[in-house]
Amino acid sequence: MLCAVRGAITVPEDKPEAIRVAVHALVETLLERNAIAMDTMVTVFFTITPDLQSLNPATALREVTDKWQSVPLLCSQEPVIQGMLPRCLRILIQWNAPSRPEAITPVYLGEARLLRPDL
Repeated sequence: MLCAVRGAITVPEDKPEAIRVAVHALVETLLERNAIAMDTMVTVFFTITPDLQSLNPATALREVTDKWQSVPLLCSQEPVIQGMLPRCLRILIQWNAPSRPEAITPVYLGEARLLRPDL
């Protein structure tokens, strides 16, 4: 069964290391909270606000470990919207699960918590 989960995190500054740290914190938290195994991954989509230009999040994810080499990763820029949350990185992870999970837990870290006050 194809499953998907969303998440977001804000990055304190547009520097490669800050983006790396944010990407890994967000991805690892999503994988852990949703018990997603690497061998079930289908795709990962990132979007970033236009003020994050120093490193592509997909590149950041592939830099640390080889386990992401076989997962299709895609990154695009968020549309510019008046009042948008600055330095925000969003993610959509899709994976195959043997059955429907009881719960899928989105993860919003840092100032990105403002995007989903219901969580």
